[in-house]
Amino acid sequence: MRIHFKAMICILVIALVLFATAAIGFADMTINDSMTLGDGKAKLDQYLAQTDRLLLSNSDYYEFALEQLLSDGDSVLKSRSDYPVMEEFMVQYKLAYEDYLYLLDLVGCADRTEVVNQIIGESDCVSIDSYDNSIKFELTDNFLTRTLGEIRSYNEKGLLSKNTSETAKYSYSGTNAANYATTYALFYNSANYPTYAEDCANFVSQCLKAGGIPTNGTNSTTGIYNSTTKWYCVCTYEPPVGHGRQYAVTTSWIRVPDFNTYMTGVAYSKTAKYSATALYNSCQKGDAVLLVSSNGSPYHAVIISKRDSSTAYYCGHTNNRKNEPISTLFSSASYVLLFDFT
Repeated sequence: MRIHFKAMICILVIALVLFATAAIGFADMTINDSMTLGDGKAKLDQYLAQTDRLLLSNSDYYEFALEQLLSDGDSVLKSRSDYPVMEEFMVQYKLAYEDYLYLLDLVGCADRTEVVNQIIGESDCVSIDSYDNSIKFELTDNFLTRTLGEIRSYNEKGLLSKNTSETAKYSYSGTNAANYATTYALFYNSANYPTYAEDCANFVSQCLKAGGIPTNGTNSTTGIYNSTTKWYCVCTYEPPVGHGRQYAVTTSWIRVPDFNTYMTGVAYSKTAKYSATALYNSCQKGDAVLLVSSNGSPYHAVIISKRDSSTAYYCGHTNNRKNEPISTLFSSASYVLLFDFT
């Protein structure tokens, strides 16, 4: 009986060692370009199951991604060697789900199907139900099979380059942009602009316009228009009384990746900063800043609102912040992109 008990103990110890080894191996798995967003989702789901957290809906995933990507989030999760593939899954999920939320917020659109087709990007997660004309969100094979290498290759296509010999066609006041930012940091300028739950690029675009960056293009038809070469937000319908304004807006105004592409051709310079010190040494009031994943995907926008002798501060929407120290940006982002307009 005693031998049998010892044997059971040995088996249990061996099982625990094997489980621990497998778990460590899973966490230490080398990240490579062939890994997919589906791999990132599987790893994240496994981690959440191990920590007794269950994300039952698309909105649960979105809220978790916001917390992880825009705030301090789960430090244990961030410390894992396989975090980069989970991070990229959350970044791409956030961006795709926000396309869905933009369309839910859209009212007064004459042709909903056309607008959905305008905003569908590479993720292909947003669609319209032909039966009831409702907007649908679903992670597709096209989304889940995208590899880190494909995403990084897209991100590296000259997005840091800038022809500095271009002559500026605008006069920009960083002070005016910063004043607008601090005025509307904690609420929305709904009298003049559309408002979104996912409002970061919309807010920074408003700040840049207040600082003097001219809009590019116009439209008289309500909707969201996919563009990285135009940049506008135009009121298409003004109700006689009360709320109900309608807008035509480009994705470059409201979507972080498209904002990034458009503003690369507008800013005097665009540089990557890997620490709060490096950002502080280069930034001025009114500069735009994008948070970027370790795989090079921009996913959140803020604006520098203040600078003193020791640090700089920013304002932002979605995760509403007013004069927050820039050091907090690096608690979530791998690095940032700094856009200088002066």
